[in-house]
Amino acid sequence: MLDTYWGEFLVSPAPLELSLSYCSHSCAYCFANLNQPNRKANVKRILSLLQHYQTRKSVAAMLLQHGYPVVVSNRVDPFAASNYKLALPLLEAMTRLEIPVVLQTKGGRGIDDALAFLKPSVWYISIAFEDDARRAAVEPGAPSLEDRYALIERLVARGHAVVVGLNPLVPEWLPDPLPVLERLRALGVHGVWIERLHFTRRQSRQISEASLDAMGRDAVERAHKHIAAPDFAHFLHTREMAEGVGLSVFSANQGTASAFFDPWRRLYGRTFPVLQDFVNWCHAAMPDGGLVTLDDFLAFFGPQFPAGEYGIDSYLGAVAHNLWHTHAVPTTLTYSQLLALIWADGRIKLNPVRSPAFAMARLGGAALVDDRDMPVMVFLPDGTREWWVDLDIEGAA
Repeated sequence: MLDTYWGEFLVSPAPLELSLSYCSHSCAYCFANLNQPNRKANVKRILSLLQHYQTRKSVAAMLLQHGYPVVVSNRVDPFAASNYKLALPLLEAMTRLEIPVVLQTKGGRGIDDALAFLKPSVWYISIAFEDDARRAAVEPGAPSLEDRYALIERLVARGHAVVVGLNPLVPEWLPDPLPVLERLRALGVHGVWIERLHFTRRQSRQISEASLDAMGRDAVERAHKHIAAPDFAHFLHTREMAEGVGLSVFSANQGTASAFFDPWRRLYGRTFPVLQDFVNWCHAAMPDGGLVTLDDFLAFFGPQFPAGEYGIDSYLGAVAHNLWHTHAVPTTLTYSQLLALIWADGRIKLNPVRSPAFAMARLGGAALVDDRDMPVMVFLPDGTREWWVDLDIEGAA
């Protein structure tokens, strides 16, 4: 399916996603395979959109008309044995139509065929292990680690930009990340996206006994928790090491400035802004911290999104279902109206307060709000784990 990348608003600079059939790389931790193991690509529907997107009225068609890039793919590896025969003609068709793509892969089949026609693009390569034997037990259908390093070298030599996902980062799988990070830097990788392993209870119940053993039952159990001390400490240490070797670092909702998304801006004519851009702006504009309002948020983001009203309530449906299902969110919105809804409600995971760079401002025990009754936030360049920051009168002024 080729559709709007609903679940990654303010996270991915590419606002569209192409997803295909079940991924035969068979990674034991794959959320897409666990959630929907029997999915099949609707190739006719994808081709219909590609053939007629200039005259269609959907959100996805509008984004294609504006020339935004397509992620291929967050749910499936396009070069897995189960998908490369579908992916190659679709990638070639998008190239002919001048629709840019971002590739997410562990490698596989058909990559040389794709490189024969693909323009320089961003490639996200996943590497979560230092030992290939354990990798093979957890990712039985995926290419070896050495194949991935060779692919990175090939891509960089051809002018593509490469970032690597240390995702998921598990202490037992990658106990000493430094040699991997140093090797990536030497190969010309721009940055690393680091995230911890996460499962819902429903997802982990779908995992086979053999896969639980391969991943490590302790690691799987810790993955149910929002914060598990061993994993969080390893996550922070790995981020420090990556920055230390000169790699740009990104993790969802991080509060530090980062040049991680620079290759997207360099290689694509148009991209979506992301929360990281706003974090970077705050660090540059307010190095000592300060108050941030909805007006600041809208002034930064609003002009960067397409003008007009669209059926974009599904952005909230993907990340704040508890709010969306109440039908309190209008179906048709401008992007600025969507941003205002996000700003107003801390339950939405896209709200800046979910980043350690921001906290809600409180004055005299009450939430500080602007003249529209919208919350005012504090930008904290050194970060905080607190949801609220109490201000004195002088600080509020």
